[in-house]
Amino acid sequence: MSAEVPISELVELDARPAPNALADAVGDRYLYSTNPVFANVRDAAVHFGYRFSARNTRLWRDYQVLPLLTLHRIIRGKVVPYSDNRSTLTRLLERHPGVALPASFIQNNIKRNYTLHEAAHCIASSIFRREDPGFAFVCRTKKERFVLKEILSESFANTVETFAAAVDPSPMPAFIFSLNSYMRGTAKGKEVMDGARREFGDDLAFLILWLCYFEANLALGEPDESTHVRVLEAADAPLSPDFDTQLFARLISIGFELNRGFRESTALTYFGLLGCGPEFGALREARWLEHDRYRNFARHVGSVFAEVMWRGVRSRVAEGNPRTLMRAHSRAMQSNK
Repeated sequence: MSAEVPISELVELDARPAPNALADAVGDRYLYSTNPVFANVRDAAVHFGYRFSARNTRLWRDYQVLPLLTLHRIIRGKVVPYSDNRSTLTRLLERHPGVALPASFIQNNIKRNYTLHEAAHCIASSIFRREDPGFAFVCRTKKERFVLKEILSESFANTVETFAAAVDPSPMPAFIFSLNSYMRGTAKGKEVMDGARREFGDDLAFLILWLCYFEANLALGEPDESTHVRVLEAADAPLSPDFDTQLFARLISIGFELNRGFRESTALTYFGLLGCGPEFGALREARWLEHDRYRNFARHVGSVFAEVMWRGVRSRVAEGNPRTLMRAHSRAMQSNK
């Protein structure tokens, strides 16, 4: 990608309408039209009743300042805030036809949108209905349930962004994606994701990476051999002499590329503010995936998440009541007790 980006090119990328895409968010229509993971997640969130708004409301203003602390208001109100950053570029282009700006200037100064990440949280919330009985088998209290749901959901959002970033890491698509995500696509990332899908199949590749992120979101430090064992056993990966251990190790590494400050400090502060600090600390210390009951539960939840990411509204979850599939998984868990 050249050092400078013509603003007309950015604006033109979103000229063609796309269903459920946001006309006033830079790159949103483009990503919806070219990135199947991005489109599946958007469609599923809309299907579950969420809408996206750039209106200047109290929620929108609070989201600009402390987005992490507005998550539950987003889920409760079913409105995902985002910024209209395309109109500003359109007005800039009207005043300065032919203007081009350094890519780094745009990335460092434009207000980004994180609708993909937030939509994944919304989908997880739709699946984790409070009426769902599955969590009763793995959590003793409401606070424990809340913390576990949050970590499972955050790991889902991380996994969604990673697979979406790997769809097309060529310069312009990666640049556009970086304006709409916490992540950016790279050739190395695509190589690993494509390799995992070929080696393990779509659903198992998703499950392994999601479990890697689950471990990373609870970790104080770097992964060790026990991390590898927990993920392999929780994923129920079919080990064989030709199992690609190097590829698996690269997936672990990607999971642990999560910002260390976020996973070691921010998460603790977040749960502390919500009165769940001890429960988060206990989950962090529990080596949760070492226990059969928890591994089975995680595997079932991961299979639901994988369906939505790969199939969107065509998944069984979206076609029916999200609780139906979760209850089926709960019955399977009980049979495995």
